[in-house]
Amino acid sequence: MVNDVVVSVKMPRNMILDLKEMASENHYLDLSEQIRDIIREKTLKKILDYQKAQAPERSDKDKIIQELLRVVEELKK
Repeated sequence: MVNDVVVSVKMPRNMILDLKEMASENHYLDLSEQIRDIIREKTLKKILDYQKAQAPERSDKDKIIQELLRVVEELKK
């Protein structure tokens, strides 16, 4: 089950301006979409790095990658 949570973060003005520019370049409607995208990318990378460190057999690794890609696609919806 996934629950939506509102998070408030203080950031320097320059960082906000940079994020707004990135959001515009990536065709996001608002800053929150850009931030969610960054978090998804970083989270997926950490999960994949962790899985690589665990060194499962190749077939298990392929299953894990496919499952992670499916989760990322669900998060994009």
